[in-house]
Amino acid sequence: FIIRCFIPSMEPVRTLDSVGEECFRLLAQDCAVTKGGVNDLILLSLAHIYGKNFNTAVEVVDEQRIVCFVGERTQRSVVKVQGKSASDVYLVFPQHFCSCQAFFFKVVHESETICCKHQLAARLALALGRCPIITVSDVEIASMLAFGS
Repeated sequence: FIIRCFIPSMEPVRTLDSVGEECFRLLAQDCAVTKGGVNDLILLSLAHIYGKNFNTAVEVVDEQRIVCFVGERTQRSVVKVQGKSASDVYLVFPQHFCSCQAFFFKVVHESETICCKHQLAARLALALGRCPIITVSDVEIASMLAFGS
């Protein structure tokens, strides 16, 4: 799905995901400058790009179901997103991967959507500064990745 869009201070953007990336960058920048203020135009743009997943992602952020873990030496990070039930916890690399089934089926296999709601929620929470960041040992990061916990 190719579009041609111009965002101030950018060259032409060619894919929806690239436009989304720029919106997240602008949102994070705007939140930092306004101390948490949110530009409605950016949110509307994200809602248009990501569709129904965006509304669900906003709910996940509002319910504070996202935590980012960062390895103290390597600074490697992984995000955990809590599903609707306590037993559903997904490992997320916001721009690249989620351990949920929707990611595999709708993003990877069917190319139906750009990302799953957990990836979108993680990106939104990080951009808005609404995601706790916990420093852990690099062994703990490796354990999370190896065992999914």
